[in-house]
Amino acid sequence: MPSSSEQVPLPSWPRRVGVALLWLCLWQLLFWPLVHWAERAARPSSLSAAQSVEFQLLDDTGQALGGRRSAARVGLEGFVVSSEPGAARVIFAVPFSVEDPTRELALFLSLREQIREIRLNGSALQAIQSLPRLEGLLTSEPSYYTLPGELIRAGVNRLEVEKSLFGFDTALSEFAIGPADELADSTRH
Repeated sequence: MPSSSEQVPLPSWPRRVGVALLWLCLWQLLFWPLVHWAERAARPSSLSAAQSVEFQLLDDTGQALGGRRSAARVGLEGFVVSSEPGAARVIFAVPFSVEDPTRELALFLSLREQIREIRLNGSALQAIQSLPRLEGLLTSEPSYYTLPGELIRAGVNRLEVEKSLFGFDTALSEFAIGPADELADSTRH
């Protein structure tokens, strides 16, 4: 029997498991910050700095539920809205200013999910060009939509993104509205 001053060696497998877990934790501490950095580097530098956007909940017939409200930015998730009884859709409203309406503009969404329709100054974009719809699917793909020049006016414009509500929360992802060529370059990287 060993004396109280002697250390009893641990069997080798618990030590190996402990070392493996330590390496795994250290790897995770390095890996996730690198993923975050790479994802942020691939996004346009002109992402909206807005801290909130206006939204309106709708029922399944398209009737408004309550008044317009404000959705706050929640980290990288974007602008989060919680579902309410009877709500089937949400319309996010994004005002933006244009000095030169002849310059080609685009919309960049960092995540494309549950989009039903995008409207610019009241006109649906898919009536002018096709709009990819991924009803029922979740994707981490960014999306890029050119904004038709004939719908853009000098001064304040209004972009609306209508999304289906599934589950408890829905979000308008981080976005940018800006020069089409710059946003296209961000989408390709």
